[in-house]
Amino acid sequence: MNTMKRIQAVGLMYCKAAADLQPGDVTVWNYGSCYKVASVATVSKAYVNVTMVNVLDGKVWTRRAKASFQIAVNGLGAEG
Repeated sequence: MNTMKRIQAVGLMYCKAAADLQPGDVTVWNYGSCYKVASVATVSKAYVNVTMVNVLDGKVWTRRAKASFQIAVNGLGAEG
């Protein structure tokens, strides 16, 4: 079962760990900003680099996150 996180101006959403993200997942951030995961690269045992593309304007961002950091994912149900 996945955890839930309250996203500002969106509400409760199911999350998955940054290390468990797959290319094609759509992440949701504050105020409904959505980014499609392009790749996930392991930096170390504890950290990953997640490369994401903004679904509205196509800008590419790379974010370093702790592997266990919970990220809200659109369309993720209770069963994950």
